[in-house]
Amino acid sequence: MTSLSLPSSTISTIIDNPSLLNTVTSPSSPLASLGLSPSTASFILSHGYNRGFRSVFLLHASLASAAVVVSVFMIKHKELIRGDDEALKAEGKRAGESEKKEGGKGTGLGNGPSHVLEDLEMGKVEGSRD
Repeated sequence: MTSLSLPSSTISTIIDNPSLLNTVTSPSSPLASLGLSPSTASFILSHGYNRGFRSVFLLHASLASAAVVVSVFMIKHKELIRGDDEALKAEGKRAGESEKKEGGKGTGLGNGPSHVLEDLEMGKVEGSRD
């Protein structure tokens, strides 16, 4: 607004209440008291908002770029393939085949004798097996 050589009182009035610039349709608008034409008010609105949004966009783009760089260096790679994965698969296949040979009895908890089962995630679980 200083490039339009507006007085400082007009600039402070517009900064305090930017909605004054939006009332360009009525002839008795506050623009007349500020000494602004509707085209000047439109220029101030569009130029001011464009510069403001440009600054906010640049700030957010630079922060997002910094976040990407930080995440690349801070996040450690974790391998999802276990070393004993193949051995566990083979053991599971053997157990499935032996179960089929025994007559298809389930391995879930039932009314059979009580056993302590080993679970990888929960630890030891007391229950009964078929």
